[in-house]
Amino acid sequence: MPKFEASSLLLPRNLLPFLCLAAAALPAALRAADAQAAYRAGDFSAAAQAWGSSVSSDPLDWAARHNLSLALAQQDRWGESAAQASSAFVQNPSDPSVRRQLALSCDRAGFVPEPVESLLQQGPLEALAKLDSPGGWQRKGAAAAAAAAACIGLLLAMAYGFAARRWALPCASAALALSLLAWAACLAAHRAYGIAADDRAVVVWRSGTLRSVPTEADVSQKTTPLAAGSAAVADKAFLGWVRLSFPNGETGWVPRTELVYLWRSGQR
Repeated sequence: MPKFEASSLLLPRNLLPFLCLAAAALPAALRAADAQAAYRAGDFSAAAQAWGSSVSSDPLDWAARHNLSLALAQQDRWGESAAQASSAFVQNPSDPSVRRQLALSCDRAGFVPEPVESLLQQGPLEALAKLDSPGGWQRKGAAAAAAAAACIGLLLAMAYGFAARRWALPCASAALALSLLAWAACLAAHRAYGIAADDRAVVVWRSGTLRSVPTEADVSQKTTPLAAGSAAVADKAFLGWVRLSFPNGETGWVPRTELVYLWRSGQR
């Protein structure tokens, strides 16, 4: 094998993958710059369109969600602003600016999405849950479970004589107890998000009608009033309609334009 030379990393053929990655990231960076320039110039419609494109291409970009909420608020589109602010909140609940925008937009819109409202309550569980997003708690829980498994492995090693009992037993026992406690805390914090932790979760940003079939033409179908701020899981889609499934078991169809996905772009 030839000897490795560090200078070979700078050869054009080795820099090509990095150039491709930079070229792929360039459109998103340009959209963000254009959106900020439009917002500072007072062209809030163009800023909202640019940040909306960023959200469509990367629905987990909480900063784009937050900025989109700001641009919508400047146009007095408070319902959509509150829904986007709710998405930014569940994706990054510890950011102070996200919390401020959520409070303002929900106050002006006149509703707080149901799963978000429970998180805004004062309590030890709610305070713990707001330290990280549902995905963050899942990752922390997985790390705690892996640590617990390592502790059990150390106890097994001690039982078979591969580790000294005088230090393996107290260390493994204490670490196992802490790992299980951390895992339980992560599980409780994740469950506090309710359906907002589901990647199919949506928020209804304006009052409408829940229909039994995906059409407005059938007058014989069953309809139910749907309040703004309602949260559900979008389990099916048909043309421009989405079927919602609520925690109480109720289901129905609403137009896609009346929803904001908390974790997805809504295009699938």
